Amino acid sequence: MALFCFHGDRVLPPACGPLAQRLQQPAEVAALLQAKFPRHGVTVVMPPRFEGDFACYDGWLPAPAPGRQGVPAAFTPTGFPAASSLARLRVQQQQQQQQQQQQQQQQQQQQQHVRPQSPQQQPPQQIEKSEVTLLGFSKGALVLHQVLAELAEWQRQAGQQCAVCAWQARQAAAVPAAPAQPTAAEAQPGQGWEAALAAVLELHWVDAGANSRGAAYPTSPALFQALALRCPTHAVRLHLHGTPRQWHDPGRRWLGREAAAMAAAAAAAGVACSQREYFAGQAPTLEQHFAVLQAFEP
Repeated sequence: MALFCFHGDRVLPPACGPLAQRLQQPAEVAALLQAKFPRHGVTVVMPPRFEGDFACYDGWLPAPAPGRQGVPAAFTPTGFPAASSLARLRVQQQQQQQQQQQQQQQQQQQQQHVRPQSPQQQPPQQIEKSEVTLLGFSKGALVLHQVLAELAEWQRQAGQQCAVCAWQARQAAAVPAAPAQPTAAEAQPGQGWEAALAAVLELHWVDAGANSRGAAYPTSPALFQALALRCPTHAVRLHLHGTPRQWHDPGRRWLGREAAAMAAAAAAAGVACSQREYFAGQAPTLEQHFAVLQAFEP
């Protein structure tokens, strides 16, 4: 199993203390999450670009609207950018893991004076069978919003049948996957995007937030109604973890309301969605925003 954590905006001293500084280091976050998800291989994905200190997930999200610091005008599934990016990332990881395994085996064989095996003799790993958990921290949750939009569109294309089951049936029959049906002017999805979407079964919003309404939490009833058509085996599980820093921010009161609206829309459609607030009753602070990475329970 694999876990991909998408980090958020950059906060620099003196605005942040030692804890916030430490939990902006990918290695520190990865070690923390590895303890919480011991069966997963953990990867922390940092924003490809910053606009000032604002995270911009170019390639994962639709093109950002002008002046919105990396927030797209809409989370549209056209071209399946998040799924295509996730597919490429999984392939890169598989290649790195195979190289590491080959190096380790060669070192062991050299120590034992055994003739090294050629790379062709190494058994391939099937990343398609690996369940994926996604975690969006702070603004990194925008990637999860986009993934849900793409999951819902993929399900709509499958009709009343579970999209994962339909895809697996095509794979078993060796029939090429159905196209995403974009127009000639629209972007084509990258290779492996369906396998990437099929693997995503669990998503965690960890103190999600953005400076634009409708960005951090999807609330469309139609989106969750589409997700509810997946079979029980492939049903997605959603978890919302928040703190007063985001859910009770006096300057962004919509964040708490949108989190509640997402949970309600998911429940109404029959999609599993938990919601929990940490440090409840405390005054909002930047410290608790980062401390929730330590405090949240999967």
